[in-house]
Amino acid sequence: ECRAHDPDRPPSNGTRVWQTFVILKPFKHGEGRMPQVRYTTEQIIHKLREIEVVVAQGISIKQACRQCSIADKTYYKWRKAV
Repeated sequence: ECRAHDPDRPPSNGTRVWQTFVILKPFKHGEGRMPQVRYTTEQIIHKLREIEVVVAQGISIKQACRQCSIADKTYYKWRKAV
């Protein structure tokens, strides 16, 4: 009896690795993503100032953005706009 190809039973002799496969559901728009947050102009200016203070202390912009819970791409977009 060959159990190597039987997907319902793990091998008994331990020579093969029993693998578990996860079946992924089709992606739906907006599912599995962080909720989008809309910031007011005042909040944006406040976040930009927070990041400037942290960067002045010697921390990189990327790490400062993480501390303020925004992406560094968002920081550069906001800085360009303001």
